[in-house]
Amino acid sequence: MIAFVVVQRGVGKEQCEDTVLVGDMPIYDDSVKLSVSTTNTICVADGVGGNAGGHFASTFVAERIKGLSDAEPDKMKLRQLLNDINNDLIVEGNAKGFPTAATTLTGIVFTGNKERLVHIGNTRAYALQGKYLKQLTEDHTVYNRLLKMGRIDDASQSRKNEITNCFGGGNASLFENIIISDMQEFSTLLLTSDGVHDYIGINELECLMTSNILSIKTCNNIVKAAIEAGSKDDISVVIVQKQEDSYGIQNEKEH
Repeated sequence: MIAFVVVQRGVGKEQCEDTVLVGDMPIYDDSVKLSVSTTNTICVADGVGGNAGGHFASTFVAERIKGLSDAEPDKMKLRQLLNDINNDLIVEGNAKGFPTAATTLTGIVFTGNKERLVHIGNTRAYALQGKYLKQLTEDHTVYNRLLKMGRIDDASQSRKNEITNCFGGGNASLFENIIISDMQEFSTLLLTSDGVHDYIGINELECLMTSNILSIKTCNNIVKAAIEAGSKDDISVVIVQKQEDSYGIQNEKEH
């Protein structure tokens, strides 16, 4: 597989709170092209900016998840391992003075020979099918919950990025609704943080994903469009393409 990754610190921010994990490599505030094995974990973690310790939380979870590749492929076992990471984040956050440190997480997690789509929070995964994107995840946000309840006016007055589920947050119950599902077959996968999809609609994302051959430039064009639409948040864009001759992890920086 080939992964194109761009993680960019938000406008005026001192530290990037987004972390992308590809295999054993955590990436933040960087731009890289990677050749990866089909058994490498690839995910986006968005540290919650409203809580102290967002960078700590996203990097902590990413670092711990990369050690799961040799775990048993059982779904319940994976849930328990992720729950252990969540509990450790809360303990470690308290010890470091970040009692409410929190992060989202979305992506492919490999355990044994099984790939799972893991999702919590409002980072997103899309599969590119022809010229169209299919959203594979559902945002865990107050906004989305109100929409599902039919409370359109209330939803319009809520903050789109106020999440209802996450790793950490000082409360173990916030982790309970994590989604772990079998990963459907895909040829191209797109992962984004809310610094992208809160500002760019799916139609524009589809145009950006299908206008040219996929590359780091595609990621940069998505970042540019989000910023032009008003995003000041950290931005993560990951494009994963499957191909027959992928092997290992090779890092080729493209700036």
